[in-house]
Order: sequence, then structure tokens, then C-alpha cells
Amino acid sequence: MPAIDGIVSGLDTTALIESILGVAAVPQVIMQNQLAEWEERLEAVSGVKGRIETLAEAIAELDEIDEFATFAATASDEDYVTVTADSDVNPGSYDVEVLALADSEVEVSDAFADKDSTGVIAEGTLSVTYGTETYDITVDGTNNSLELIAAELDSQEGLTAYVMDTGDAGTPYRLVIQGDDTGADNSITIDTSALTGGGGAVPSFTQTSTATDAQISVNGITVSNDTDTFTDVVPGLTIEADALTTSAITVDVSTDDEALIEKVQSFVDAYNGVLEYYNTNSVYNPDSDIRGGLVGESGARSVVEGLGRLISDEYTGVDGSFTALSQIGIATTSNGTLELDTEALTDAISADYDGVEALFTTDDDDTSTYGPLAAIRNTIEDLYVDSDSGTLTSRIDSIESTIEDYEERIANFSEYLTNYEERLRQQFTYMETILGELQFQQSFLAALVTSTTSTS
Repeated sequence: MPAIDGIVSGLDTTALIESILGVAAVPQVIMQNQLAEWEERLEAVSGVKGRIETLAEAIAELDEIDEFATFAATASDEDYVTVTADSDVNPGSYDVEVLALADSEVEVSDAFADKDSTGVIAEGTLSVTYGTETYDITVDGTNNSLELIAAELDSQEGLTAYVMDTGDAGTPYRLVIQGDDTGADNSITIDTSALTGGGGAVPSFTQTSTATDAQISVNGITVSNDTDTFTDVVPGLTIEADALTTSAITVDVSTDDEALIEKVQSFVDAYNGVLEYYNTNSVYNPDSDIRGGLVGESGARSVVEGLGRLISDEYTGVDGSFTALSQIGIATTSNGTLELDTEALTDAISADYDGVEALFTTDDDDTSTYGPLAAIRNTIEDLYVDSDSGTLTSRIDSIESTIEDYEERIANFSEYLTNYEERLRQQFTYMETILGELQFQQSFLAALVTSTTSTS
């Protein structure tokens, strides 16, 4: 039935329908506002969870001995050796000499006048042995040019081959074959004895670089390696030989207090990130119509309060001179955030490195003895963010379920409003149609009466 918008009644039926629908849509508006609040709540709780996971990552850089131990290695002359240390190294001083650098082998052919034309190289089999692998290249009339032979050799694993242009006026081209790896075991042997066919030349090769091992001396003991990087001479110490020495280079390995302090500062910053985010999103001011996404979230509040207790607790089971973070320069401020006194931490490290290490790394499940970081990490992983039963994980799942419910209800209500609008338009259209018919009948009767009166 076509819509007739007030054509008979004179009513603005479209406006009337929109007004009716506006009143009918009030429950949907309320649901949409509630949905927005739940979405804000989800974002806020997820924000707490994400920042707590960042805190756990910062703790992971400190609460294991192999992560906590931070050492710096320095060479008295960095032009000759580059050194780095990991957590397995033993602090100390080492005399290092570079006796030889590792090299790869390079073989260069005699000179040729042409590099592209076939028929330049004799036909047969060219055998190249690299280390323990032998590559047999079949040379025939289809590939017996310098460039094509170089391409076939270059495709073999471990070899690099190319044609060099020396710029010589008559015979500028030479075939270069080079091993990709350094070390005495990666030598190259070229056998041209089977190149007997065709009219091409049998190339001869000159060794311009020999495959050799690197050699260094550490505290008077000579060690060889197939590369310039030595990782096993001193446990935890990597020595990169850069140039030959004329006398011993002194390598000192010591604790890296600055790097350790940076790790501790990252932990402090990550903890403060949790607290500051929670405080910002927990603000409630009805006068200013401000309501943070965490207002009323008791689970998030208990998480933050629990972290605060773990931070301030004393851990008497730790085997060392320090039993609380406050004793090594990590203090809780009046607003609950942490503040690191780097001078106090440096003094603690200097006075009792092992004690600081024990405070940060003690984690003994058998005796239920934990330091503050292990206690926080265990609580985060087991109680807060566990994928199955974590407080925050479960809360996020619950909020997401509520949001899905609201979205479904809003979608259903939208469908209801669409159907309701259609019914209203049909009803108003029907009303206009009826009024039109009545108006026509009225006009007909009036005309009939007038006609009858005139006849009389």
C-alpha cells in the first residue's frame, strides 16, 4: 500500500511517526549508553592487565640469576679486539693477543680476452673441491664461456664466483672463485685435468688468499678458530679479533652497575605505570560528571592493593643482608608510586652484591621462600593474568560477555523499531486512504443532494 503523507488529513504523518519512534527508541538509547560504559570498562580493565603484564616482563629481566647478573667487558685497545660479556662470565682480567686472522680462500684464473663468447674454455669436466664437497661442472659447447662457467660455480653451495675486469688492454678478464667461509678446513682445490675437448683453453689458477684459521692467545694459551669470533675460550666472554697485535691487550670483566640500575629503573617504571593508570581511571566526580572506567571495579582495586603489599613486605627468608626493597633504595612515595634512589642502590651493590642479587632472585618453591620480585611475578601469573582463572582474565571475559549481550539486545531492538515504523506507516497510510474515500463519498452525497433540490 503506497504511503499517503497527510494528503487528506493535512497531518505531517512522517513527523508524527518520527516522534513516536523517538519515544519508542528510549530503551535502545539507554542500552547504547550502557554499552558504551561497558566498553569503557573493558578498555580500562584490559589496560590494567596489559600494564601488569609489562611489569611481569620487567621482573623477568631481574628475578633470574642469569638475567640479573650483568657484566661489562672492556679492552685496553679496541682497535684490535672487541669484547662482550654475558651472565656466565667470571669477573677478572685477561691478556689477549691476536696472532692471526681467519681468511677465506680465493683462486684467480689466468687472463682472457673474452668473457661472453662460448668456445673460450676447453670442454670436459671442471672439478672444484671446497672443504669436503666436490662439485663437478660439465663444460660443453653450451656453457664454455667465462661468464657461464662463473654462473654455474656461483650456484654451488659455499662458493662465490664471478668474472673480474682488470682493465688490461688485451686480456682483462679473470675467473675468480672464492670460498664463502673462513678457516683452514674451507680450502679450495681446482682440478682441470679433465678439460681436454674442444678448441678452448684450459685455465690455470693462482691462489691469492689462503683459507686460514684465526689464532689468539689468552693468558699465554694459543687457541685457533675458523672465524675471528671466539666464544668458548673464556666462558661467557666473546672475543672478536679485529687486527693483529704486537703486544697483549688487557681485557677487564666486571659487574655492570649501570646496566643493572637501568633494569631496576625499568621495573620501577613498569610498577608506576600500573598504579598511575589505575589512579587515572578510578577518578569519580559526580559534580563534573567524571567517572573513570575502573570505578566500581573491585577486582582491579584488589589487584593494585595486592601489588602494593608485596612491594612493601619484608622477606625474611631471603638469604642475604637485605630483606626489603626499601633497604636498597626503592621507596614508596605518598601516592603509592615507587621512587628509585640510584645512589642508595649503587651503595648496596658495592657493599653486598650477593645480597642484592639474593633479594631480587630468591625463588624456592620447595621451601616457599620468595624475594619480592618472585612473589610479585608468581602472583601476577597465577592469580591475576592466568589464562584460565586469573582475576583480570576472568573479569575481561565477563565484561566481553556482557557487551555481546548488549550488542545482541540493541540489534534486536533495532529490528523491532524497523518493524514498528513499517506498521505505523501502514496504519497512517490506511487512515489517509479511508479519509480520502469518506471525503469522496461526502462530495458525492453533497452533489446528489444539490442536484435533487434543484430538480424539485
